[in-house]
Amino acid sequence: MQLATFDPEAAVMLHNNLTGYATLRKFYELRDEAANLEKGQKTALEPMARKRAVTTELLAVISSAADNIYGGLYDESRKAVIRVEGLLSLLGEALVFVNQPMSLLSLPQCFSLLKVIEDLETVSGRVFDRCEECFHSTIAAHQGDELAASPRQLLKAMSSMTSASSFSLVGSSLLESKTSDTMDSSHALVKSQQQETRGWDWREGVARDAKGEDVLRILRLGLAKDVARHWIDNDY
Repeated sequence: MQLATFDPEAAVMLHNNLTGYATLRKFYELRDEAANLEKGQKTALEPMARKRAVTTELLAVISSAADNIYGGLYDESRKAVIRVEGLLSLLGEALVFVNQPMSLLSLPQCFSLLKVIEDLETVSGRVFDRCEECFHSTIAAHQGDELAASPRQLLKAMSSMTSASSFSLVGSSLLESKTSDTMDSSHALVKSQQQETRGWDWREGVARDAKGEDVLRILRLGLAKDVARHWIDNDY
């Protein structure tokens, strides 16, 4: 409250950063909850309910990351709280939820994802290339590629696109400062990721040389099947 009084611009910046971080953190906490339980502990939600909660959080994160793209046009003034560069990686997270025996996505959620995909496919090549750069680094890190970009390198690459203060998917100034002490090399980043326990990892089934357009194509096909299933079941 006092910060908003003395420095409104800083207050807005802090609000955006924390909002983006909180949204992203909630998704990963739900995803990894079951995998990190102690013996005898149970998750707060039943498996299906937890998966639906995860999809809701993921859709919120994806929508935020895509907020600067409207009708295929990139508009930095929209001030999304999650940086657009992480959009392809976030859409990769959605792969595990489409075309499932029991639909996890509602019809509106399917259409929301299709809209994001359409916008990303029609945005300028410069923006898409930034998204794909982050996507390739994410895949390389999972594959154990020591040449994968470090968080600091990704932050530097992203900052060349815009000087806006919106939240970055792969880090912030705090992350950059921390990595200077604990993750000075990409090898350290890979090792850190290998030690993490995840509920699932969408990169398990993705080839090292996969492209962003491959993910979008798979999502389109899966979402088309999900939409057809909803219509057949009269689930509007």
